[in-house]
Amino acid sequence: MYTAKYPGNGAVAIRSDSRVCSIGYWNGKIQLYSAKTFKSLGTLAYHKDGCYALAFAHTVPPENAQDDDDMDVDELVTRGWWLASGGKDSRVCVWPLKSFERGRGG
Repeated sequence: MYTAKYPGNGAVAIRSDSRVCSIGYWNGKIQLYSAKTFKSLGTLAYHKDGCYALAFAHTVPPENAQDDDDMDVDELVTRGWWLASGGKDSRVCVWPLKSFERGRGG
């Protein structure tokens, strides 16, 4: 069990590769954590009011990514690191995150 440092959680999402957990708070901030250690990976701030929706894009491992007509392999892989958030302020944001893997910048 983990106790978050801000009161009032509006949304929680875990990336499909189980590496990153995001928590959206009533103050509008989104905190990113390592899903394994719960070490803070950073804070995202855009919403003026509470963050009530979070969703990660589906992660595509590089070895499973295949070129298609619209995107190359690198684009497919990095698109899997996106996080979408929605807030009480009627704003929606798509965050292009990094991989959070050692040795892989992103």
